[in-house]
Amino acid sequence: MPNTVTQQKLSMVGSNCSQFTPISMMQATMSAREHTVSCSICRNWTGEKCTVNAFDNVLANIEYR
Repeated sequence: MPNTVTQQKLSMVGSNCSQFTPISMMQATMSAREHTVSCSICRNWTGEKCTVNAFDNVLANIEYR
């Protein structure tokens, strides 16, 4: 994974990831209302990496489109 994980990348990956699972229903509702999805509110994101290893794969697919 690249050394810099920006908020923009977290949003891009989160909104394109089939593994995205909000930490809570409240966050899912807020996310839907504000049209913001991000790895930062995903159950699989530790703050530094994706526990299901989806981040790198999704980011690579986005960048190579």
